[in-house]
Amino acid sequence: MTRSLLIVSLVVLLLGGCAHNTAGVTIDSRGQVTVDGSALENKLTLSDARGKVIGRFLRATALITNDQTSNLNVQYKFTWYDAEGFVVEDDASAWVPLQLYGEARQQVQGVAPNETVTGFALTVRPVYSE
Repeated sequence: MTRSLLIVSLVVLLLGGCAHNTAGVTIDSRGQVTVDGSALENKLTLSDARGKVIGRFLRATALITNDQTSNLNVQYKFTWYDAEGFVVEDDASAWVPLQLYGEARQQVQGVAPNETVTGFALTVRPVYSE
């Protein structure tokens, strides 16, 4: 009994310790915004998500706006989707750090990892100092 309680407690601590790093704000290639968690709610806005095929590869852009007067340290990552909505090469995109000064706007862009990509999502999450 004590051993199983210890294992459950460790799992909860591990999952709880990682959870704050994955929540964020996402905009997809259709312009739909999703907020997962409250860490960035009312602090930034994602807009103007656009995609354009250059050669055979989709190039994605989106605008990140800091809605507060203080600086904001975030990370962003593009996730790429094929025509059926499946993730394409999820490990091809890394989290990229970005410092947004108060009330600043920054356009970010990415290029799809292969030519099967037809859609994308941009996720922005806060950076937590350890």
